Amino acid sequence: MFITLALRACQVQAPKPRPGWFRTIISSVGFSIDVAALVMTLVACLRPNTLDNNGNWLCSKTMQGSRLTGADNFKDGTDALKDGHLNLGAWFGFQEVLLDRLRLPERIGFRFMLAHGATLTCVFGKDEERFEGIRFSVRPDKPSAYISGLDTGEFTEKRLLALPAPLTESVWHQSTISFSATAIGIEVDGQAISIPLNSPGKRGRVGFRGGHGDTFVDDVAILERGHSRPYTESFEKHVFTANLAMIILIAAAYLFIPILFTVALLKQQWRPKYKLSVAAYALLSFGMVAFYLYILVLSNQYPPTEQQVRSNTRHSPPDSSYVKESQEEFSKKYLMRPAQDSTKIVFVGASQALGDGARNDSESFVKVLESLLNTRADSPKRIECLNGSVRGACASQLAGAYAETYIKAKPALTVVSLSYTDFRIGTPDESFAASLRSIVQTNQAAGIKTLFVLEAASPEVFPDGCSNHAIMSRVALDSGIPFVNAFEYMKMHCDDGFLFWDSDHPTSYGHRLLAECLLPQIAAQLGIDTTH
Repeated sequence: MFITLALRACQVQAPKPRPGWFRTIISSVGFSIDVAALVMTLVACLRPNTLDNNGNWLCSKTMQGSRLTGADNFKDGTDALKDGHLNLGAWFGFQEVLLDRLRLPERIGFRFMLAHGATLTCVFGKDEERFEGIRFSVRPDKPSAYISGLDTGEFTEKRLLALPAPLTESVWHQSTISFSATAIGIEVDGQAISIPLNSPGKRGRVGFRGGHGDTFVDDVAILERGHSRPYTESFEKHVFTANLAMIILIAAAYLFIPILFTVALLKQQWRPKYKLSVAAYALLSFGMVAFYLYILVLSNQYPPTEQQVRSNTRHSPPDSSYVKESQEEFSKKYLMRPAQDSTKIVFVGASQALGDGARNDSESFVKVLESLLNTRADSPKRIECLNGSVRGACASQLAGAYAETYIKAKPALTVVSLSYTDFRIGTPDESFAASLRSIVQTNQAAGIKTLFVLEAASPEVFPDGCSNHAIMSRVALDSGIPFVNAFEYMKMHCDDGFLFWDSDHPTSYGHRLLAECLLPQIAAQLGIDTTH
């Protein structure tokens, strides 16, 4: 833009008029540079207020072995930082955000607000193996506490905090966590307590983790040990004001430039077509500013919000072609290989059984079970777990895939882990029961044992489970087959660690617990001892 002004200024002051073609080229180049500068400026201003554009925070859900529902939306969308606050309850909740640089904090200050049933853990000293944190909670089953644990999510230590006053729901609280060589000081709304430290703090990632309910964080200030200035984060709460100021400056500049050029053209007595080009340029400039104002008004709706996505999304099972692809993959992996002298277990389920939520496939409950069975069992043969689960599939689709493909593996046992996919898509009770009976009857005809698993879910989202649990248990009792209530097992261990990433996708520790839950019943069905 300044190059253009200089060129045109030189042109106005030139002692001799330049040829027409020269002035045309100079004007065209000048207009192009100005318009390009305007476009780039506006594009820079148009960046929505998201964690991805913020650039300082990592989203833990996006770093798991499989992409969890809503993980990318939380990072790239505007819900996470709506109204200038970090909301860890957005996009199915249970979000964890961590600063992208390792820090050894001396003091961590922040404001927070908890909705009904919410929790907030300020995480510090987190690395690839361990973490520590202070949990603030309004849930009686998960009280405020100091916690430390493994990166899988398991708590190895938990000390309840006797806060001076109970936390109030839907009210902003001010907290400061300070660290010394022997203790951690915790101040909430001006009242402080301290807890002794078993070991000095370590350098690691600092961040925040929530649960199911809306959990808001703002005005973060982290002072590192040995530093005088803290890192601060307000989550760009003044984005609108900044953008509005930029618009005013751009509009003023583009109002002044056409007026300046018009005066210059009049002095040079350029022909009308040049004056027309300046007028067109001015209209284009103001048009782009108006366009930016229009986009700014809609900026909170783009990218699409969680509410928009949920209102426009109808839960439905995957296309039959997707299930067919899964069957073909199962065939290539297990049926087209040389015969294996092993005892086989086929698992039939949806995304939970497929391993979603685990850091990697080896930490999914199916793989953990296979490892436990082979290390603890006295079986003369190697035990092999074959996974026929299909992400998002309903019971009727899986029953068809099992009868058509999975049963060809000739398993000794089939484990059916279902409930929540059919619950979400609204599968009629009788249809769900009929699909379960179909798998049982197919196995009974082939002399294969069947075990039902009442699928696990977070008790924060489903305090009493879902109606499909009762259907599965009834079909199991009517058919004379065993079942395992994984939901109740996980509920008993709900405060032993971070168990879920959302309503029904476990963390690596959650998957480990599921494997421990199923191990005795599976061993009993195979007639092997795993107690030693």
